[in-house]
Amino acid sequence: MRRRLRPPEWTQSIRFRMSLLYSSLLFGAGALVVGVIYLSLWLVLERQPVYQQLLLSPTYAIRDGQIVTLAQLTMTEVESLERLVNEQTLARLSVYSFAALGALFIASLLIGWIVSGRALRPIHRVTEVAQDIQATDLSRRIDLQGPNDELRRLADTFDEMLDRLALGFDRQREFIADVSHDLRNPLAVIQTNVELTLDDPRTDVAEWRRTGEIVRDAAGRMFDLVEELLATARQRHRQLAQENVDLSHLVATVVGESKLAAAARSVRLETVKAGEVTVLGNQSALHRALANLVENAVRLAPRNSTIGTGTGIEGRWAWLAVADQGPGIEAEHLEHLFERFYQIEPSSRSQSHLGLGLAIVKEVAEAHGGTARVVSRVGVGSTFTIWLPLDPDPYTPPPPALHRL
Repeated sequence: MRRRLRPPEWTQSIRFRMSLLYSSLLFGAGALVVGVIYLSLWLVLERQPVYQQLLLSPTYAIRDGQIVTLAQLTMTEVESLERLVNEQTLARLSVYSFAALGALFIASLLIGWIVSGRALRPIHRVTEVAQDIQATDLSRRIDLQGPNDELRRLADTFDEMLDRLALGFDRQREFIADVSHDLRNPLAVIQTNVELTLDDPRTDVAEWRRTGEIVRDAAGRMFDLVEELLATARQRHRQLAQENVDLSHLVATVVGESKLAAAARSVRLETVKAGEVTVLGNQSALHRALANLVENAVRLAPRNSTIGTGTGIEGRWAWLAVADQGPGIEAEHLEHLFERFYQIEPSSRSQSHLGLGLAIVKEVAEAHGGTARVVSRVGVGSTFTIWLPLDPDPYTPPPPALHRL
């Protein structure tokens, strides 16, 4: 088989094609101008012959100080002379024109190559930065200077994308570190207690039972963490099934499920507001989000306090809210509360507080086109609210910034 001849690689570049385009336009414009000049001169010489003017008037000259009349030339002689002069003039003009067009063609190629290179210089910088960037180092930026044109906006968009990627990689590293920390602690507890029990030849049944209980509790913490991680992954990557959800019934169900846990801590659960509210959403996801808020409130609420739950409508938004009389949250922590694994006291990692509950609440709300917000005062308590749109209209105004039960 004969191999197909491929053109040189440099002829396939966009700079080469842009150079040809610029050169063609410039050469075409120059050729048009030269052609118009040549045609105009030819028409003028054809329509205004000089020999007719010469034949209409006598021709005089001065010889030896006297004015004499020259012999009149015949029309044929004058016409032939004029035609010869015109042909030589047009021939010389055509030679100069073709020479000028050749020089213009070469100059247009050079100009096109230079202009296209300057025009594509920002693209080359974007390519160089993209080639130098590694997945583990996203610190480089294009930082293109110059007028705010399309290429500048392209470079700025690329820089913004790098910022988002860098933030995503940072969060991923933090997420892996936090998960490793939460899994390493119970594994260390299991390994330490099992090794101590095995190394002691006097270990009796009671010691083995105590070790088994410790291992069970540690395994339970790891199970809870894995369940939270799986719930978060499903929430982020799965399309939720949509159905009509009665939020008042949802509140009543979650409150009923949490009554015993609240009673064990001497905390009262009350339904403060429960209007008839129905939204289009996923029943199980909303149940999990509200249950997470109630569980957090029960865990943090002081004894003999009251936790209020409720739902209602405000404008074009429905809301689910849980209000506690706990210690409250300082202002600098509020914007980070819904981040995965974020804890006000990082050392307080326990089975009941893995730092994923509020992240799931936020992701459930956003999956429904809504949001999750918190209002808190130190020493007074906190109110967590899930806002859900009543209709999918993209022009729905945002929910209120503040909300209390």
